[in-house]
Amino acid sequence: MIGYLVLLLYGVAVGGMVALVLQYRPAWSRRRVFWTVILPAPFAAMVAAAVGVAMLGPAKPGEIDATGMAMAVYLVGGTVLACALLALGGLAAWIAIRLTPTPVPDTEPAAPNPAFDALLAPLPDDVQAELRRRIRPPLPTSATQLLRQIHGLLVSAGIAKGRGGYPGGLTAPGWSTYVADQRRSIAMFRAVVAAWGDPPADLADAINDYDRYFPPPVRLLGDGWEPHVEAVAGRYVYAFPLASGHATFSIDFPIRRSDVDVLLSDPYRRAVLEVVTHTVFQRSSVAGNPAATQTGFEALIDRVLHGSEDALVAYLLAFDREHHIRTDVFIRQAMARHATAAKEGDAAC
Repeated sequence: MIGYLVLLLYGVAVGGMVALVLQYRPAWSRRRVFWTVILPAPFAAMVAAAVGVAMLGPAKPGEIDATGMAMAVYLVGGTVLACALLALGGLAAWIAIRLTPTPVPDTEPAAPNPAFDALLAPLPDDVQAELRRRIRPPLPTSATQLLRQIHGLLVSAGIAKGRGGYPGGLTAPGWSTYVADQRRSIAMFRAVVAAWGDPPADLADAINDYDRYFPPPVRLLGDGWEPHVEAVAGRYVYAFPLASGHATFSIDFPIRRSDVDVLLSDPYRRAVLEVVTHTVFQRSSVAGNPAATQTGFEALIDRVLHGSEDALVAYLLAFDREHHIRTDVFIRQAMARHATAAKEGDAAC
């Protein structure tokens, strides 16, 4: 009877906890609710039972060894009880989730803030839109406060994305997006300074440091929307266009200095990489085909840029059969295009 009462009370308690969590933390996912509220409870009960058994102490002479019996019951029954508690807690949580109404998002417009609006008034329209999107309350009421919040965006971007020191290394993905985000924040800071005057000395020094760490990307190879290589704040990025429906977008992957050296010195392998990556990634953009990955691109780089000549020939023959194309035709076209651009004096080609 006591066991059934414990199960009932536990179910009610877990259901109530989940309802409270969903009420006051509506952004929590159901998985987070499970790991935070439901799962730890039965194991906490098992630990408490183990402590209680240990407190019984050894049996006295002539008495039954209560500790040993209790421990045996705990080992067998504790696991069963934990599973029962977990199942009942999950059921209670499911009921609580179903019965708790979904919070209605606040659709009320933000309260007017004349001081903040006055700060943004002399700024370019694109900077105003970016600041309204990214600055969170409490909104600044002076230029210095606004500049400090923009500096906070620069600092927090690396922390939030795990890129304060970029532990992923020189070839970790996402670097070009991160640098572009930092460049936008620097541009916003400069726009505010141009409109409202010089910033405090500490902020000026900090922004100058960020400007040195995140300079504008430098095109090393390629022109326009064709596949190209850029130096992005000390890293190298290989970017190429893809068409999807009526839209064309660019995708990029980090590469190493040794990869850049081959692309700059070997026109044939550069053209091969251009044709192969376009074919593979264009095909991956079609619904139902496997998505292209960073790992797959790295494998292409190793085969095309660093494999032996015989291995590259064999790879292209297999590639032609798999994709039903003649890569040699497209490779010659790419090499001719690069040669024409070089003759016209475009240093980036």
